[in-house]
Amino acid sequence: MVDLATDPVASADALAGEGPGGWGPGARTRRVRDLFALKERTEAALLAEVAQWDAAKDWALDGQLSAPAWLAWQTPVTKTVGGRVVADATFLRAHDDIGALLAAGELCCAHVTAMAKAAKGHETEFAICKESLVGSAREMNATDFAAVMAG
Repeated sequence: MVDLATDPVASADALAGEGPGGWGPGARTRRVRDLFALKERTEAALLAEVAQWDAAKDWALDGQLSAPAWLAWQTPVTKTVGGRVVADATFLRAHDDIGALLAAGELCCAHVTAMAKAAKGHETEFAICKESLVGSAREMNATDFAAVMAG
C-alpha cells in the first residue's frame, strides 16, 4: 500500500494506479473508509488554504474576476463547484472556531457546507444559534445534520 505521508502528490498518483488485486472484502472495506478519510482531510486543508488565497485575492493575479472563475479555469472543477468551495472557505474565514473544529476532525466538510448554506443571508440568526448548531453538528452525522439545517 502507498505511504501517503511522504509525498502527497506522488502518493495520490500511486493510489490511482494501485489495484485491489486479491484483497478480500474486509481489506476493500477498510480501503474505502481510509480513502474517504483522506478525502475529508484533504478537503478540509483545501478549504483552509482557499480561505487565505481568496482573502488575498490571489486569483486576480491571473486576470480572473473571481475565485470561482479562476478555479474553473485552472482546476478540474466547474464554476458551480468552485463557488461552493469558495463559499465554504469564506464561511470558515468568518468563523475560525468552526475552522479549528474542522481541522481537528471534530466536524466534517459536509457539516461546514450545511452551516454555510444556512447562514447565508441569515448571519445574525446564525450568530445567535451558532453554539447550539455547532454542538448539534458535533453530535450528528453529516446527512442528518444537513437535513436539520435545510428544514
